[in-house]
Amino acid sequence: MKPLVHTTLLALLCTLGLFPQSSFSQDKLSNWYIEEVFLLADLNEDKYLSESEILQLRENFAYYQNPEYFERTDKNKDGYLDYPEFRYRFGQALVHRQEIDGKELKILSESFPYFEDAAYKYLKRHPELTERLMNNLIWTREHPDLMTLPCPVILL
Repeated sequence: MKPLVHTTLLALLCTLGLFPQSSFSQDKLSNWYIEEVFLLADLNEDKYLSESEILQLRENFAYYQNPEYFERTDKNKDGYLDYPEFRYRFGQALVHRQEIDGKELKILSESFPYFEDAAYKYLKRHPELTERLMNNLIWTREHPDLMTLPCPVILL
């Protein structure tokens, strides 16, 4: 059985820093991320997401659990989400997530004036900041050097 999507994606995000930023554009990273989410969610590996697969992954796919939203995303009305259908909707969600993460970074900059220059020792002294930053896609992309640290060390 596949591990929970949330746990696996966290591990994948921790490895993003292992790839040189020059070899991947942000679009390629986003596409890679969306494809990985889809593959992890496709529990029976048939290249389609069924409603039952989505229901097994409740916390990660809350949007699709509403039958109306699932139906809206299922453009060809076959009862499954194929990768292009999923990618379109998930891509929109990523854009929305980036807007939220941008606002979060502004709030954090006011609460933690030195977080922009955050080094490992600073993050270790501020676990509440560390948790919020490691869940912020914008920040993790901008700080790949800190993302290469072992996840248990980062997520105190």
